[in-house]
Amino acid sequence: MNQLKQIHAYTLRNGIDHNRFLIVELLRIPNIPYAHNLFNQISNPNVFLYNKLIQAYSSQNQPHQCLSLYTQMCSKKCSPNQHSYTFLFTVCASLNSLPHAQILHSHFLKSGFQSDVFTLTALVGMYAKLRCIELARKMFDEMLVRENIYVNNAVLEMYARCGKIDVAKKLFNEIGQRRNLCSWNSMIMGLAVHGKCNDALELYEQMLVQSFWLL
Repeated sequence: MNQLKQIHAYTLRNGIDHNRFLIVELLRIPNIPYAHNLFNQISNPNVFLYNKLIQAYSSQNQPHQCLSLYTQMCSKKCSPNQHSYTFLFTVCASLNSLPHAQILHSHFLKSGFQSDVFTLTALVGMYAKLRCIELARKMFDEMLVRENIYVNNAVLEMYARCGKIDVAKKLFNEIGQRRNLCSWNSMIMGLAVHGKCNDALELYEQMLVQSFWLL
């Protein structure tokens, strides 16, 4: 940290612009307030820096800061990319705000990144965590690539949490050999939380037998 401050002081004395480098390094520490201060000194930050700062605030559970940066980004005509939406969908889920989610979703539909599987996974996950079952399922059904395990897990977790155990079981079976530890945990927890403890224990033992310990 002291070394970064010395670099910053040197660049100020010599009129050298190393703010972008310093911001990235500060966010790794992380020292978000210092990084944000440097960020504000850049007249036209690029989408990469906006994304890095949004990601940093998201990791610190500060969703309002993330949305504020998104608003600033749009007002400065800095177009979000697929990574921006991936981070922001996660932010909306943590904020538990359906209105924010729907506004962001409408912006995403106009962005041209609807084919990005990671962003679509985050979109499905957002609606799943907001317990908007029909919307999450609609997004899932409209995806061209549904074999992605992360998408399947997001929908599986949604059904398991909401108590739709039969639907969750059906999807769990459809995932088949692509199941990872997250798939098993979601199904087991869904059974246990919704009063099917014997079934949960049976599935847990099945997981141990099949040695699903990784991923």
